[in-house]
Amino acid sequence: MKLVGALDKVKASYKSHAGVNAIKFKRGDEVVEFGEVEGTLGDDKMTWKFEGEKTLVGLYGESSARGIEKLGMITLDLACQA
Repeated sequence: MKLVGALDKVKASYKSHAGVNAIKFKRGDEVVEFGEVEGTLGDDKMTWKFEGEKTLVGLYGESSARGIEKLGMITLDLACQA
């Protein structure tokens, strides 16, 4: 389960009573998924897209006994760096 290079998209689904229950990483036609993001009824979904000079650097979040409570992306904006 290895994606080499910059990611195009990250998608996650979560339930208010259970936290993040699935996450999908996408690069071109390659996909690595933990859980099932698509087709999960009753879940809220969030998608982060990384286009142009916006590059994914890392992830951050918070967890509890219930699981992952918060999830966010850290990006590098090359235009801002200039």
